[in-house]
Amino acid sequence: MLVVSNTSPLIFLSKIKRLDLLKSLYGEIHIPRAAFKEIVAKKADFPEEVTDFLKRGFIKTEEVHIHNKNLSDLNIHKGEEHALLLAMEKKADLIILDDKRARIAAEFLGLTFTGTLGVLLEALKKETINLSEFKVLLKKLIDSGFRIDITVYGRVLEEAEQMSRDR
Repeated sequence: MLVVSNTSPLIFLSKIKRLDLLKSLYGEIHIPRAAFKEIVAKKADFPEEVTDFLKRGFIKTEEVHIHNKNLSDLNIHKGEEHALLLAMEKKADLIILDDKRARIAAEFLGLTFTGTLGVLLEALKKETINLSEFKVLLKKLIDSGFRIDITVYGRVLEEAEQMSRDR
């Protein structure tokens, strides 16, 4: 499975010490070189685990060779734009991003996408974590600065609880 990610899911999963979920769920993760440069330029803002995963090769950096004027017009961050372009170029099975505008663009482009919360739900579904761990990780995400609308929070929690009941 070829998976592309933007930097924010990497950062937040690292902040809650669960970047390993990406490796166990998807194998390696591809990021655009622009995202890598963002990590290097702001190294102090990025948890060490992200750079460790880069060094160990679980996160692969890729050059983006295609461009799409329509994406530039969407007013999304350059890193997200490059992640979307990389996902299109590589014909990725999945792209992981949290920004609402970037997710709308992914949907418009016909890309399958998820976000940090989706990664946690997938880990719960695959029984990599249990419901109790899910709830703790969700709280840690919020405590680390992850912004989530209260309605989305309720929906995600309900989905997690339903998943656990269905087992």
